[in-house]
Amino acid sequence: MEIDPVCGMEVDPKSTEWKHEYEGVTYYFCAKGCLEDFEDDPRSEEHTSELQSRFGISYAVFCLKKK
Repeated sequence: MEIDPVCGMEVDPKSTEWKHEYEGVTYYFCAKGCLEDFEDDPRSEEHTSELQSRFGISYAVFCLKKK
């Protein structure tokens, strides 16, 4: 399993359709919205996982809203 760099959710790289290569590393995403957030600013250090830990947002609810 891989970790979605935006929301922190575990992602199966064999089954996800959302992935992006950046600086020679392939990143995997749980939803299209997370992929789009990453593509907008792949160097951002304030992706959703930080907000999630600060405010207790459930990644499942958050990611479903972004699809």
